[in-house]
Amino acid sequence: MMKIYCPELLEDFDAAVISRGAWVRNNRKLIKASLKTGEMPPELTIILSESVQTVTNLEHLKAAIVTTIKHKYPLGGATEQD
Repeated sequence: MMKIYCPELLEDFDAAVISRGAWVRNNRKLIKASLKTGEMPPELTIILSESVQTVTNLEHLKAAIVTTIKHKYPLGGATEQD
């Protein structure tokens, strides 16, 4: 249904999920090594800020999807004003 009513939003969400997955795959070893040794390599700060950005993107799109679904398919007597 979302492909019909909000394809751009679904595409953006898919791209955000792919981006987060790539971030996890690319940085898993470095983060695990940092946690084991307790040493913070210089690039870890950049990697962590990228992590926050990928999660923020997912949260933003999740909220947009929820809003779209509630607007297009109100249930339980919800009105357009809700």
